[in-house]
Amino acid sequence: MPGDFATTYLGQSATPQAVANIRQDLGLNRPITTRYVEWLGNAVQGDFGTSRASKNSVSEQIGKRLGNSLFPGGFRSGDIRAARGRPRHAVGAFP
Repeated sequence: MPGDFATTYLGQSATPQAVANIRQDLGLNRPITTRYVEWLGNAVQGDFGTSRASKNSVSEQIGKRLGNSLFPGGFRSGDIRAARGRPRHAVGAFP
């Protein structure tokens, strides 16, 4: 099948048996709707599966990076609010 993950993962020289085994291990032989509903149920509970690249939990990887993404955004918005307030205070100090 073109674009088949098992073939891409194992490479073009993979044997049909190896492709069948990886499809079985990853559940790719089940209908896509079944796999999606199962994934969605897990995602709602915070389980996004395991990364094939790093072999770590996707939820843990998101958690580690989420703080880095949220902190700078909150910090910048605080800077903007403070910068807008300073001119008003300066004008109000002089009658």
